[in-house]
Amino acid sequence: MSNGTQTDFTVDEKFMPATEDASTELFEGIDEIYFSEIGFKAVNHELEKLSDTLFETEDLQKEIFKLKKQMQLVSRKITSFVAKNSLEFNKNVENLDVIQKEAETLLNLIKQLRRLVTFCRKKCRASSTVLAIEFKRQKMLKIKEEMVNIQKLYKTEFRLKELIEEGSIFTFVQLAVETITEINKYIEYSSIKQLSSNILVILRKEILKIDKLLEEQVCSFQLKHYFYIYSVYELIGNLEETSRKLQSYFKLAFQNSSQTSLASICINSMENHQSMDDQIDYLELCKFVNQKSFTRALIEVGNSLVNILANYHLILKFHIEEDKKKTISNENDSEISECFDAQIIDKGVLQKSMLDNLFQIFDYSATFYNDLLSSMDLEHLKIDQFIRIMEISERFRLFGQRHFGNSCSLIALTLENKSKSFFAHYHMERIDEIHMFLESETFTLCPVSVQFTLFDLPVSLFIH
Repeated sequence: MSNGTQTDFTVDEKFMPATEDASTELFEGIDEIYFSEIGFKAVNHELEKLSDTLFETEDLQKEIFKLKKQMQLVSRKITSFVAKNSLEFNKNVENLDVIQKEAETLLNLIKQLRRLVTFCRKKCRASSTVLAIEFKRQKMLKIKEEMVNIQKLYKTEFRLKELIEEGSIFTFVQLAVETITEINKYIEYSSIKQLSSNILVILRKEILKIDKLLEEQVCSFQLKHYFYIYSVYELIGNLEETSRKLQSYFKLAFQNSSQTSLASICINSMENHQSMDDQIDYLELCKFVNQKSFTRALIEVGNSLVNILANYHLILKFHIEEDKKKTISNENDSEISECFDAQIIDKGVLQKSMLDNLFQIFDYSATFYNDLLSSMDLEHLKIDQFIRIMEISERFRLFGQRHFGNSCSLIALTLENKSKSFFAHYHMERIDEIHMFLESETFTLCPVSVQFTLFDLPVSLFIH
């Protein structure tokens, strides 16, 4: 301080610490608060330190001198630190310029990206709006289509009644099945459930006419027709009764087809006996078959029976495939345990019934063939005719053995008895012919050569 009016912030060099340790001690004497607080007021701090003293001039001078030394020491340290790191500082300043330019470039890129994002956001909003509108339009079209279909389904109930009145029973069955299948798509609507119940009631009322269609399939099987007929019985839910009906229809078909086949052959003989309007029993009808048309009668009856039996197998095949489809469908709905190596096929009611009755159904059909075979006396037929009848009968029997597991012992026994009686009668006739020939012939000695043997004798054409 000079003349008490101006503060001198410089200290003579001789008063500065001479050693490094003294400088360190002086530097460490600076209060920590000078380095730790921002906005620190040094004057207030120093006055607070001197508040306990009596503010003596000498003490003030010492404190001022100490602070000057400390300030000068700090200034030197800062100057030396700046001088030491000036080169690195200059490099950092240059790097700062590069960073600033890159930051500006990045800022411009960010601005462009923001503009692009804003544009894309607007475009996405527009696209989302278009998609939402399109989705709503598709939804409305679907609802409209469902409403139109539901309206058609309601009209179907009246159409079914019209078909019944017209007598188009198969068309009625087909439309009913297709309608119920379509109803299942909208089954969540309560009104549609009621429509399904109404159609089932109509089907139950017309079950006798549907039974007639099933009976027709026994004689002339059509896959499409049988599919719809079976679907009706499945919807009604009485498959056990249906299986019994099917077996009875097959038995009735055997009787009717056999009787019809014989009637077409014996029509001339029947005209002399009674009018065509009178019903003739099958066993009585067999008596009108003569020997000339017997082979044809066997073929006709056999073919009619085989055709019906073939339809039996076609219907059985249909049910096997249907049961396989249901099993596969169930596998897709629920996982099957991996411990089963083979696929398990659940047999349906009709498949099981038809498989269980394979043997019996052929046995029943064979009775009609056997009745015709037994009714004719085959002893007076020619041998080629008899062999032909045996071949036809054997083929029919082998057909049953191969496809129905029934070798038909009844036909085999009849063939055996017929063969015995035929060949007994045949040999007796041949013996009588030889006896008559030998009695009417005269014999004389005939010279023969030494090489003559029995095999050189000519065979008489009459005997042959």
